[in-house]
Amino acid sequence: MEIPNNHQEQSQVQCGFRISNPGFRLAEDLRTMNLGNEILCMRKDMENDRESMKGLQQELVEQSQRVAQLERTMQQRIETENNTSTKLENLSQRLRQQENRFVCLLM
Repeated sequence: MEIPNNHQEQSQVQCGFRISNPGFRLAEDLRTMNLGNEILCMRKDMENDRESMKGLQQELVEQSQRVAQLERTMQQRIETENNTSTKLENLSQRLRQQENRFVCLLM
């Protein structure tokens, strides 16, 4: 008695074509699993990248704040220096005026 090939033929037909290699389905399942694992790893890497970028963004904000503070400090120092320079010029003028008065008194 011969077993009909119908069952065997049906198990070898997938997506409209005949599978010639019985290990094909196992190989495809393994490829699918590998791709799934690669996708999971890529997602995890993307999450890690996002976290790293958040940290870098926070660091950038902090550095920007430090730069702004340094700019304000520098501006204050420039203003102080300008004020000091103006005061020195005024004192120099007064000193010259007093010198001239003193010279006039001596004559």
